[in-house]
Amino acid sequence: MLLKRLSEPNLPAHYAFADVLPLGNSLWIEWQWDAVRKLVNASVNKKGILMLNEVRKIPGWPEVNKKLSDEDGRREKIV
Repeated sequence: MLLKRLSEPNLPAHYAFADVLPLGNSLWIEWQWDAVRKLVNASVNKKGILMLNEVRKIPGWPEVNKKLSDEDGRREKIV
């Protein structure tokens, strides 16, 4: 279902693989999040999808995700 949503026109989406990182790095998550934020900002649809495959391999990923999600909530963006 999510892969179908990734192909929808006018819905910005970014897909990345965390399993290609030699060592887990939470900065990588922020880089991916920024990539989809740029797509959302350039879109008429102010919502987007970020899909990170194997993100659980990155230490501290839930905390980073919460921080970034909270930032976007304050900016009224949905990623």
